[in-house]
Amino acid sequence: MPQPTATPEPPDPAHRLDVPVTVWLAPRTPDTTPRQHAPDSDAFALPSWALSRLAGVYASGSGRLRLWRPAADGPLALPRWADATAGIIVDLTNAPLPGDPRAVAVLHTAAETLPPGAWLFTVTASDPDTAEETCGPVVRAAGALGLAYIQHLIVVNGHADGDRIVPHPGNAPAPVSRTRRSVPAPGHAPVHTDLLVFRAPAPDTPSGAR
Repeated sequence: MPQPTATPEPPDPAHRLDVPVTVWLAPRTPDTTPRQHAPDSDAFALPSWALSRLAGVYASGSGRLRLWRPAADGPLALPRWADATAGIIVDLTNAPLPGDPRAVAVLHTAAETLPPGAWLFTVTASDPDTAEETCGPVVRAAGALGLAYIQHLIVVNGHADGDRIVPHPGNAPAPVSRTRRSVPAPGHAPVHTDLLVFRAPAPDTPSGAR
């Protein structure tokens, strides 16, 4: 079974837009661990193996990664966390399309809570009704908040077998239409999830737009 490998400190992306794209394949044995839940929410979009790998790569010895799956409407408030936070993983698969004021408010709420130098991860999924691209609007909104765009991770809900991907359907988030709220969309379950990695400025780094 492939093991997570150490990832070197990401490059400073301050003057570049061509950030690296990395593909994370699931272990060959399908993950049967029950999906984790963010506080007061449904199951989280990322499978347990991906959450464990994120913690190993980005949060070793520097606090915990926190899960937040904000509601589609109503007040926005992050849970209260007692100990150190290395970063926040925000599940946007239940949110309006990126660029919507609600989605921007979600990013703003998370960014304002981050300690200096901490990570912000956003989990996105395209709308099967529109196939609208979601990563670009998230990157632009995060940049306007002063967050550095570090990495684009493609979390594949399946393992490689030669030149094909063997899907693990139980690890994939169910496709949900944003134009028909909470109605399962027809068609195939997605084989991958887009995970964008951002970082808050360090204490001695100019905060830009923030």
